[in-house]
Amino acid sequence: MDVPQDLPRELDSAFHAVGLPWPDIRIDQLERVLEELGDRPESERVHERFRMLRRGQDLFFRMLRDIADEHGGDAMRILRHKDRPCVSAVRDTWAETIGQVEELHEAVRSVARALVAERAATSDYLAGPWPAWVAGRPDRGIREEPTAGRGPACDALLRWRDDRYGPRVCVVTGSPASGKTTLLAWSCLSGLPSWSGYPGKEAAVLLRSLSVAEARAELEAELGRKGLDGLDETVLVTLGDPQRSLDPEAMLTELIIPLIENPHVRLLLEWPDPAALPCEAFVLDLDDPRCTDREAFAGWYAAQSPHSPFPEWYAAEDAPSPFTAGQVYPSPGLAALAARAKGADPGEGTIAERVTAAWLDGVSPAARDAAQTLALTLGPAGPYTWRLLHCGRRRDDPAEAARGVAEAAASLPLAVAGFPSYAVSLPELKAALDPPLHGHSELVAVMRGWPRCADLSTPSYASVHLEAHERLAGTPIPPLPLCRPPVEVTREMMDGLGCELARPRAFHPALAHGPTRRFMAEVGLPKDGLYTGLGELELFTEPMTGQWPDDHDELAAISPCPLESLFMIDSMDSWYLFLDGGTGRIYEVHESLEDARPAHDDVASYAYFLYVIHRTRALWCGKDAQGKASDWCADDLILELHTYSPDTMASGRDPIWPLALTDYTLLT
Repeated sequence: MDVPQDLPRELDSAFHAVGLPWPDIRIDQLERVLEELGDRPESERVHERFRMLRRGQDLFFRMLRDIADEHGGDAMRILRHKDRPCVSAVRDTWAETIGQVEELHEAVRSVARALVAERAATSDYLAGPWPAWVAGRPDRGIREEPTAGRGPACDALLRWRDDRYGPRVCVVTGSPASGKTTLLAWSCLSGLPSWSGYPGKEAAVLLRSLSVAEARAELEAELGRKGLDGLDETVLVTLGDPQRSLDPEAMLTELIIPLIENPHVRLLLEWPDPAALPCEAFVLDLDDPRCTDREAFAGWYAAQSPHSPFPEWYAAEDAPSPFTAGQVYPSPGLAALAARAKGADPGEGTIAERVTAAWLDGVSPAARDAAQTLALTLGPAGPYTWRLLHCGRRRDDPAEAARGVAEAAASLPLAVAGFPSYAVSLPELKAALDPPLHGHSELVAVMRGWPRCADLSTPSYASVHLEAHERLAGTPIPPLPLCRPPVEVTREMMDGLGCELARPRAFHPALAHGPTRRFMAEVGLPKDGLYTGLGELELFTEPMTGQWPDDHDELAAISPCPLESLFMIDSMDSWYLFLDGGTGRIYEVHESLEDARPAHDDVASYAYFLYVIHRTRALWCGKDAQGKASDWCADDLILELHTYSPDTMASGRDPIWPLALTDYTLLT
């Protein structure tokens, strides 16, 4: 049950205990609307109805406050008493009249909206004047602070969202890479890997690569059982990137225009030509300098710096850009690329063409080739997803392909701030990279060759975009064998994690496996393992004969080797990893001690798992990370580790690593 905005927060429990669906009146806003209309004869009746509405709401809220006061504000006590007379009496008092309140509210709103519509042209929510009932400084709620100086555009969009009496349609437009999709995602609190709205009240769909039928199905799913055709109250629908849907013209005629014509829909979308839409709309043009605070933009531009998701392959260098903030203002997408351009400015052509040329001039042929693969993708890709796609296309030298991806990733801006996500968004760069049409066939063949497991979901990129790549390929494509870069975990990689490492100087004699001894002495492992490791116990100093004295018999029954040469290597919540001191193999064991499953062929494999997880956690998943960053990272890591060691990631029923990677505590 939705809580009306007017309700004081301390009355939430009383409201839910009474359980009646009070309308979201927003008394103060409605009052300002009526004040703006003045005392015209045609508005006299609506003023009287408004006064009745206010008296009714004041009385209902006073009765809720009486409930709260009687129970000392104890929320749990109020809810426990919901069927007692102290609460049910209020419910009974209003049960039969709540429908009349809703009808009265809708009557007042309808008349007010009609009178407002008669008055003037569409309000300018960006620069004003905007209506008196719209906040000059709108509440951003839990949204992130806008970046790249886009505070004015964000506030304008929120003013439109908050104005229930203004135009039902808002169109965001602007040049390519101006941040249209980013702004819409910010507005609806969406991001990678998918968009969504507040259930039943809002729906948000990223139309990229979708057909009309797929887009409509997603909208219907978000709106719930009523669907589009059964709407009887206002909902906000946000549509992102329709120009990159499978058929933009069909999307316009079969989905967008019907939504515009639906009186219960408020529509927020990006579209290149607002004049082509059959409606009055507030147009927010991101090329308008008023949308971007110049000083904040310059500060953001100066703070841009390269990042390296693969430091073992390429070390990012911070080199000066040949472009100033003023040259690329006010486009964040163009500016983010310009800040990372290390080549020479050719001085000719449009600024986007010059930035493209300088970026290409500043990277190696291998990086340009990797960027071409990225230009074939149909949506943002995680770093490991991108690398696997490119290695699959350049299977004659996957090591060189991996170096190219590492350099290109360090030289490109993130597709979505806070997420390790990459895309070629600037049309001029994509045109210069000239991705071949047959490249879609190659990507299909590569993705079809990735290992699959019933216990693991399809990688997000393939789940969302594989079908669209197949359409572009035009013919059925057989899979190619998996191709991935070689991996060797080194001392330098472990040192780069910045955590305390375990490099024992002495080992228990039962650890007889020479390669394990050498790896631990020369490379080492994070001392805390995945979570907290073995606590104070040093690795490989005591076999299981000296631990778990009460569980020897149960452990011996499942152990792959004598307990005298079995060592615990990590403790992961309800799972344990044990190493066979004779062979160096690692086994996973649940705390129930039902069986021991092979997990890793050697300690180097386990070390690589820890390395990529610790590095990802440090780069992207700290306490200030984006809310969905851990989900995005986990999906990308599962693909990387599944292709690196398929047997480890699919070791049987409920394998340990997929569970650990999708556990929300892992990457936070």
